Amino acid sequence: MSTIYTLTKNLREASTVESADVVLILSFILKRPKEYILAHPEHELSKEEQKKLQQLLERRGSGEPLAYIFGKKEFFGKDFRVTPDTLIPRPETELLVEETVEHLLKNENKKTILVDVGTGSGCIIASVVSQLRKLNSTLLQDIKFYGLDISKQSLDIAIKNAKCHNVLSNIVFLRSNLLEYLLHHPSLIKDHTSLIVVANLPYVPSAYLQQKKTKLTKGLSFEPSLALDGGKDGFDLYRSLLDQIRSLRKLHSHIIIHCLFEIGNDQKLTSKKNITSVFPHIKISSKKDLSGQIRMIKFSLD
Repeated sequence: MSTIYTLTKNLREASTVESADVVLILSFILKRPKEYILAHPEHELSKEEQKKLQQLLERRGSGEPLAYIFGKKEFFGKDFRVTPDTLIPRPETELLVEETVEHLLKNENKKTILVDVGTGSGCIIASVVSQLRKLNSTLLQDIKFYGLDISKQSLDIAIKNAKCHNVLSNIVFLRSNLLEYLLHHPSLIKDHTSLIVVANLPYVPSAYLQQKKTKLTKGLSFEPSLALDGGKDGFDLYRSLLDQIRSLRKLHSHIIIHCLFEIGNDQKLTSKKNITSVFPHIKISSKKDLSGQIRMIKFSLD
């Protein structure tokens, strides 16, 4: 049998996998925290563990993201199940959760519907519900939560994640092309006075995904293109969503619609141009992520 020290030494000399990833993979295989791996170089791996290590290193070496190798990704302090059918949650998307929760706490409207459009793994809406439960649990009784996605496979994962984090009873997951389900079922909205549309739709330009594989785009190739490809300028899906919001507005003129969208770090002008083309004179605000990049826009239709 080989020790952690021997294996990592050999890997540093022969592998293209970064040392930090090797430690995380060893932690996953041995079911030990990474601190243990670093502090116990003398730990011996069985033949089965060595075989598993080699298999996972080959997958990582091909560019496969660790989240798919481990089958999970941490988001907003909780682990969420992910598969190649779902987008891997990003740290910057936590901003969308924070802003949504803040909005709900400030606007305690008792007849509110919150819709997470393109819910994917369900990490956004599950995290919003979890946070509200901590900060103001009485609000949960007055808000209806919907997670919508066109992918049945994604919805299956979202349901499992919501169940795992004990929020499934608060959320209705529905198969829908953006807001199409709500447009076809107006009775879901008619008795409400506020609709919050939260969206982290595909916003990566097609050309970026199709370019010569770099270290970053190599990893993106493992994720579902349905959850990444936003068309020529990255805003195709948002344009469709804006059209649907306009249609909802016509059907329910009494309702206030609040929109919170995650966008690419260079899409502020594109987003504002497209939003104002549908809703002229609307006031749009933006929010930067921790790296200082504009990552979110929001606006309201009173």
